[in-house]
Amino acid sequence: MNHPATPIPQLSLFSLLEIKGPDATKFLQGQVTCDLNSLDTSSFLHGAHCTAKGRMIANFDAIKRDEHTFWLRLPSSNLPALQQSLAKYAVFSKVKISDLSDQYSCIGLIQDRDDKALESLGISFLDGAVSEHKTHLLIKQDEQRVEAWHPRDTPSLAEFQPLNIADDELWAAAELRNGKGWITAHTADTALPQDLNLQTNAINGISFNKGCYTGQEIVARMHYKGKLKRHLYHFKTGSAQDIKAGAELFYAAKTQSAGTVINAIATEHHCELLAVTTEANAISGELHTNNPATDKLELIDLPYAITNET
Repeated sequence: MNHPATPIPQLSLFSLLEIKGPDATKFLQGQVTCDLNSLDTSSFLHGAHCTAKGRMIANFDAIKRDEHTFWLRLPSSNLPALQQSLAKYAVFSKVKISDLSDQYSCIGLIQDRDDKALESLGISFLDGAVSEHKTHLLIKQDEQRVEAWHPRDTPSLAEFQPLNIADDELWAAAELRNGKGWITAHTADTALPQDLNLQTNAINGISFNKGCYTGQEIVARMHYKGKLKRHLYHFKTGSAQDIKAGAELFYAAKTQSAGTVINAIATEHHCELLAVTTEANAISGELHTNNPATDKLELIDLPYAITNET
């Protein structure tokens, strides 16, 4: 008796928003922090869409599918907010903005450092590259992780079965430990792009010479004239806690907010989180979530330097 193959787990953390039309590049250039004129179809760029006050409605990875089509990969919970905001500015542009959630699924492929499984499938390309593999669009997130996006009506490729297939929790933990924070529905319109370290070489999410876009004046003023006081930092709790995006941090016994949680992952013994706060608070050893005696946060080094250089 033949048994059906075990379904390959699909990642649901991220979704795709498509911007398509003859004005797609021009339209997005006036709405996002990254320079899409520098993007080709074999790479992706991180960026953000901001309010007029420079606060991020969403951040995303931009993928150029062809001359008139871009896909924006971002947290599923925040896709409606980005779609609604961009639509307000698209009235006089020849573009169509579409949620592709019902059309595409994603498989998270992960391998050990010495594993050659991806290369055996012909998946070998530069860091951050985008590639086509049969019916799948492959996005290499780092040396061990590849996202394989495929049409929902196309079966997942059988040759992916021998690989380690990641679930949402593992994928979210990897994004967090790479120091890549994501704006979600709970934190939209609360942070500047620099708060999430988009100005760093590692993330490269802001172009300071591309020209005007919504919120550009505020973002540029912070870069050229301001002093960045708040950044994204990686912390760990000493015990298991259920910490949500948007939760506040506190310093010592003080009751006023000293920071904001951007993303958090709970484990059996502790919780890891990315939060925006000042350097002084981050290194103090006095930050906590609720109780200064029991909930202090341990600072963990990010895998990149926080600078104001691009």
